[in-house]
Amino acid sequence: MMLQKARHPELRQALEQHRTETEQQIQRLEQIIQRSGGATMQVEDEIMPAILRENQKMQAMIGSDELSDVSLIAGAQIGEHYEIAAYGTAAAHAKLLGRQEDLQLLLQTLEEEKRTDELLTRIAERSVNQQAQA
Repeated sequence: MMLQKARHPELRQALEQHRTETEQQIQRLEQIIQRSGGATMQVEDEIMPAILRENQKMQAMIGSDELSDVSLIAGAQIGEHYEIAAYGTAAAHAKLLGRQEDLQLLLQTLEEEKRTDELLTRIAERSVNQQAQA
């Protein structure tokens, strides 16, 4: 949804890259679950859809093409911060339990989420926010 609404080329590219990373992250989580003897199943996450709904409301309230990407970045970063917290917590638990392989996979995902957040900040600061002010 966000990818389709992104106007700025760098933002669109960052969101596309994150979508690809997310697919890899899902595979890592499935590895962790299988290794622990659990069953992989579809779990409804209520937080991310709520973040997306709030971002859609923000988009509707703004109604301005110039501010659209600013709003998309804000929503994406809220999602990233949620994911950073979730993966950081999972990594801490894996470390506590001595599950080194799981820890490495979770830390890899955590770093990807942090990089995405930093990239979104750079895109906002370098161009999107300035374009919105013009």
